[in-house]
Amino acid sequence: MRKTLITAASLLGLMAGCAQPATAQSLDQWLENHRAQERATEAQHKATLASRQIFRLVPAGLQAKAAAYIKDTLKDPDSARFRFDFMSVGNGTQAVCGKVNGRNPGGYVGMQIFYVDFVNGVATDGGVISRVNFDRSLDLCGYVNLEDEWVALQ
Repeated sequence: MRKTLITAASLLGLMAGCAQPATAQSLDQWLENHRAQERATEAQHKATLASRQIFRLVPAGLQAKAAAYIKDTLKDPDSARFRFDFMSVGNGTQAVCGKVNGRNPGGYVGMQIFYVDFVNGVATDGGVISRVNFDRSLDLCGYVNLEDEWVALQ
């Protein structure tokens, strides 16, 4: 019995040492580190985008290929309405950047940002922008948020 109490007391002591509450200083430090990392990431995306040439007009052939690529990802591809904003070229790729409005069972969902990356005229990557491919879209198109804004031509 005494051995059980000693073991239980030892475990409680160890667990109490592991569960120290976060202090205001450690939270502030974490927040500052997080913000510094975001600034560094943003600077990296801007540098990558700055190395690319931006063209306001997207050739009709690339528009058709980009539309076909994006339509393959939509629930109702025939309902898709596209707006091609611009094309960025660099590092051996061409990226078509724009917005698409498609219909789901409840109606049109509103304009959503998309990109399609081409190598030698063949689509290799792209889609409607989400948190999954957001970093890639920043590098190719310069979109700064998922709503509507982009920095490439500003």
